[in-house]
Amino acid sequence: MLSHLKKLLVASDKPVRGGAIIDKEVAAAALLIEVSRGDSDSHADELAVVRDYLREVLGLPADRVVQVMAQAGDEVTAAGDLYRFTDPLNRHFTVADKLTLVQWMWRVAYVHDGLDRHEEYLVRRVAELIGIEHRDFINAKHRERERVA
Repeated sequence: MLSHLKKLLVASDKPVRGGAIIDKEVAAAALLIEVSRGDSDSHADELAVVRDYLREVLGLPADRVVQVMAQAGDEVTAAGDLYRFTDPLNRHFTVADKLTLVQWMWRVAYVHDGLDRHEEYLVRRVAELIGIEHRDFINAKHRERERVA
């Protein structure tokens, strides 16, 4: 598990060659799922947060949510880097969309007691790759920590 996360984080600035293009919904879901796996395996309550994001934020219908979750899970398992997921977001998400995604990444990370250092590093790395300013990254983290307190 940790070796997979390290592989994603180390190679994350290099584009994937020959990989299939994924859509922005799958990319966002994949990053949220990746956070859910940061503290070992995904838990049902973490995956419920991912489904909530897809329904509430992206406005996807239930059947599309199931499809996106399945595809995103497969993409995370097969991914060699984060660029595969951050590139579609940089091309199609507004700054506000990106900030919302980072907020929800924190939400997934804070589902369980405490914040795992691998989850925190992953959220930080993704925020950097999608152009979120550090102060916005920190503000999102504090808002989510206060929400769960």
